[in-house]
Amino acid sequence: MASIATGTAADMRPVAPPIQIDNVYTPAQHAMLLDMIRNYGPWPMVTKGRFQNIEQIAASTSGRIQPNMSMDHFIVAQFRGWVASHGTSYYTELDDIFLDPRLRAHARAYWGAGLARPTFMYFSLSGPFEATDPGHIDGVTFRGIRKKKHRSGSCR
Repeated sequence: MASIATGTAADMRPVAPPIQIDNVYTPAQHAMLLDMIRNYGPWPMVTKGRFQNIEQIAASTSGRIQPNMSMDHFIVAQFRGWVASHGTSYYTELDDIFLDPRLRAHARAYWGAGLARPTFMYFSLSGPFEATDPGHIDGVTFRGIRKKKHRSGSCR
């Protein structure tokens, strides 16, 4: 029986070796994405909009935060915008990017799946700030397990 590794490094180990994808977007797609970001802002701050208290931040990162830390330590110039969710693009001009067959082919190859359906797409926009997050996993939908209904640990 295989033993389950513990610790942050083991918790962050992917199910398959990471792959690097060059030229994810064509120059035209990249320009369309940047236009959408410029034209539909302002975008909400990630930390302020997602977490109500320091305990929620701890639960989404390492689980360990120094006792003297407050929410103010985590409010940084980092913003998030949703391009699509629940399989639906919010910006019709980006439908071809969200449903791009090349990106779905990468997903099928990575997971060894016959089919792939895009579920959501978002972007993060950051100014310079001191990184205090030791690492976290943004959950995905895989074989019926979704980040809205299951905590990330149940996907292991």
